Amino acid sequence: MAIANWIPVLVTLVGLVGGAIIYQIQKATDRKNQIRQERRELYRKLVVAVRELPRVLVYEDDEKIGREHAAFSALLGELLVCAPDNVVEGCGSLEDAVDDAVIARLEGGVSAFSKSDENHPSKIELALEKAVYEMRLDTFGDSKITKQMIAAMISGFEISIGVRIP
Repeated sequence: MAIANWIPVLVTLVGLVGGAIIYQIQKATDRKNQIRQERRELYRKLVVAVRELPRVLVYEDDEKIGREHAAFSALLGELLVCAPDNVVEGCGSLEDAVDDAVIARLEGGVSAFSKSDENHPSKIELALEKAVYEMRLDTFGDSKITKQMIAAMISGFEISIGVRIP
């Protein structure tokens, strides 16, 4: 057999192997993008839950606080499964701070919280700053938003509702 007879077979095989390789690469890329999108959605939900916390702790009854805290814990559980290590570590201190605030409210009532003092960030603010910064690094890779900018945005929210969560 002449080499000319093998050329169509070789071209077909190269096409099949190349297509299989490209398919696997694209499949892996799509899966990474899907996981990243799921994480972004969880990040948004978590930040909203934490931002809502001061209002819930001050204005809602114990039952509502318990439901909101359970929802927050469920979000953290989901993050534990799919977020990278640096985000999980940032959320660990956030969980501790939220737990402390919920316990303080349930044991001490609304009087456990002081009026806002923008010069002394709360434990929740500090933990949320770190967690949001790590989430942004995971989501965007690089960001011009600094920790100080995040701190100013987070601090402004608690001051605007007039209470400081410890």
